[in-house]
Amino acid sequence: TGSINEKIEKGGKKKRGRTDLLAALRSVLVSRLRNRARVALPPPMSQSQGVLITCDIPTKQYILFLNEEHKFLIRDLDDTHLFIDASAVKLVQEEIKRFTEENVYTAPDEKA
Repeated sequence: TGSINEKIEKGGKKKRGRTDLLAALRSVLVSRLRNRARVALPPPMSQSQGVLITCDIPTKQYILFLNEEHKFLIRDLDDTHLFIDASAVKLVQEEIKRFTEENVYTAPDEKA
C-alpha cells in the first residue's frame, strides 16, 4: 500500500483537484481494508452430535469429574451448561443417580 502522497503524485506532478484527492484517499482505504480482510479467521466449529445438559453448578462439577475418566465432554459452555457426546448420556444419568442416592440424606419415616 502506498501513502496518500504517492497516490496523489503521478509522474512527478501533484494533482490538486478535490476529486483526485478523494479518489486517492478511497484507493488507500480500499487497499488497507483488503489487507485487513486477509487476517486468518478461526476455523469453523466441527459438527458434533451431542446433548446439551443444563444443571446446577455442583452437578456440573461432578459431571466434569466423571469426564476425567470417561472423556465424553465436547464443550464446557458456561456455569450451568455442558455439551456432551450423545453416547454418554445414559452413563451420566446413572452416575448422577448413584451419587445422589449415596450422598443425599433422607429423613426416616417417623412411625411412633
